[in-house]
Amino acid sequence: MGTASPGATNESSGVEFRTSTVGHENIIFSYDHRLSNSATRTARIQYTLDGSTWVNLDLDGTNYDNSACANRGGLDGGRIDGSDPAGTNVSDSWGRRVIDFSGITGANDNPDFGIRILAAHYSNTGEFRQANNVASIATGGTWRFDNVSFTADVITTPPPFTLQILHASDFEGAVPATEDAPRFAAIVDSLEHTYANSLTLSSGDNFLPGPFMSAGEDPSLVAPLKAAYEHLYGGPFANNDLRAGIGRVDITILNLIGVQAATLGNHEFDLGTSELRNIIAGVNSGTNIRWFGAQFPYLSSNLNFSGDANLSNLFTATREQNTFFKSNPAMTAAAISATKKLAPSTIITVNGEEIGIVGATTQILASISSPGATTLIGPSVDDMPALAAILQPVIDSLILAEGIDKIVLMCHLQQLTLEKALAPLLTGVDVIIAGGSHTLMADATDRMRTGDVAAETYPFLTAGLDGKPIAIVNTTSEYKYVGRLVVDFDENGEIVPASIDPAISGAYPADSVGVVEVWGDYADAFTPGSKGQEVKNLCDAVKNVIIAKDGNLFGKTSVFLEGRRNFVRTEETNLGNVSADANRYIARRYDPTVQISIKNGGGIRSAIGYVNAVGGNVSLEPPQANPLAGKLQGDISQLDIENSLRFNNLLSTLTLTAANLRTILEHGVAASGPGQTQGRFPQVSGVRFSYNETLAAGSRILNAVIAIAPE
Repeated sequence: MGTASPGATNESSGVEFRTSTVGHENIIFSYDHRLSNSATRTARIQYTLDGSTWVNLDLDGTNYDNSACANRGGLDGGRIDGSDPAGTNVSDSWGRRVIDFSGITGANDNPDFGIRILAAHYSNTGEFRQANNVASIATGGTWRFDNVSFTADVITTPPPFTLQILHASDFEGAVPATEDAPRFAAIVDSLEHTYANSLTLSSGDNFLPGPFMSAGEDPSLVAPLKAAYEHLYGGPFANNDLRAGIGRVDITILNLIGVQAATLGNHEFDLGTSELRNIIAGVNSGTNIRWFGAQFPYLSSNLNFSGDANLSNLFTATREQNTFFKSNPAMTAAAISATKKLAPSTIITVNGEEIGIVGATTQILASISSPGATTLIGPSVDDMPALAAILQPVIDSLILAEGIDKIVLMCHLQQLTLEKALAPLLTGVDVIIAGGSHTLMADATDRMRTGDVAAETYPFLTAGLDGKPIAIVNTTSEYKYVGRLVVDFDENGEIVPASIDPAISGAYPADSVGVVEVWGDYADAFTPGSKGQEVKNLCDAVKNVIIAKDGNLFGKTSVFLEGRRNFVRTEETNLGNVSADANRYIARRYDPTVQISIKNGGGIRSAIGYVNAVGGNVSLEPPQANPLAGKLQGDISQLDIENSLRFNNLLSTLTLTAANLRTILEHGVAASGPGQTQGRFPQVSGVRFSYNETLAAGSRILNAVIAIAPE
């Protein structure tokens, strides 16, 4: 830092030394001094951090103020003594002083830092002169200084912590997952090795009732499931009595991919909490291992499991590392069954750096799924301030109690607009992984799969309540894309938005071209033992089950039956009409007085048909032929119906007044609007209605007419 020159002051009263310490730490001040026989024998050392306020330097914690020196030859109460009886630093002799400021808060990296040495009256008063107190300056004797210097260490800024987050949500395995899931796994297998610090996360809806999920309970899946876990655990193990079961293929795929944490979505509850437990928890029969369950924690900070006998003993309120929720064949079968699977948050350690992961579930869970005795904490309507008040203490506890400065919030709120509204209400969050909306986020450099169009940029950058940047990310559903965010964190644990390179971060399509783009060669991605190949083994077995159902034909169509989410949840569609008509037809077989059928758009999960795109030309076609199943183009199979109407909801009949009907229709369109795709939108038969979504919710229906179509 060089040598500082004395300030302009009378040398009999004291001297000042100033220097900027910007960019430096561990400040050391040193100098040589001597005094004449007639000079004041004592002096005080003071320092300033703001350039004007002076503080006595007291290295031993005691400040003697104006009393005489108690420690000759030393430094005490901010004083030095030039008349040490031990024979050092005596009058007219040079002495050396070295003063360490490393323990003084604020001395480092300070443009206003300085010190001064104030001489005392040569009298019994022991008063210390101030540098500007000219009237009290003694006239006799001098203090002399030489080789005055400040030395320090240069502050080195630690390199940024670069984190890769591979993510997805709404896996919801449908028929195309038999092809997409292996490619998704292969892409993760490649990308996760490109950065030293990498996470793989899911923001919920990891499975969904339908043919893919149901195929998991077919007896033909037992052998592939056993083989998958022998691979996962490094070879055969004793007591391997794994059984097939609904949803077990879906969870095994995520275990093989290496998902480290997930949040609970609404579809996890579709079959009730008893089935949810059977899917995510370990199962034993005596000493035999029947099932390992999810090898990652399911997170939600706004769900209460205490009253649910199916899930309460899977929950822990104690924050644990994500590895706490894993099990392995070295454990007893009973211990595997008892392993916890649910928590509000978890910690994932990445090469010594701890990342806090927090989960949040849609507040309207009870109205769109079957959570049973699991209840919401807080309101059961979309209320972002209320949700923020629930989440903030969980986030704060990670920051304050654990000392973690990197927080990822995984939200499954059904609408990206809600995650966008939540972010500015939170402090300490760095990344939000959205879920439930199926919003395809991508940047200008990302290649889209055929027929896809990005609905939002990747990432969406905003700021929290503390003004710190937050990146919101999401991809669409069903293993179609791997989301990839690579971002730097600075020394304060804040993300650096400028570090996000669109050529690296974004949506990676899980099609054949996408595999080649990251691997270079398609075959290399599916070598024996690779993630892609292990997932493919399972999916091939599922495919065999599905093919049998695709040959069981129930009808034929010459047009694309529109059941895609963005359409069936926002407007009348032909598949919505057909399914509502079919429900009305069956209901009238039981009660001929039935006039109206209402089917919620969210109960239609997929179109019956396919999107045919060649270059820039896109056409919507009827179902494709499946020669393996003897199915011709346009044939509608058991598989098509099960894939689209996956919930197999039962019908209910009830008697409504005109006012009742209006109330139901008002509810159906109450959440309609730009960017809103809630499942309540009504597909109807026997009634026609019009509405205005710009009017207040509850007052949107303009008219409704009973319109009985001939059967």
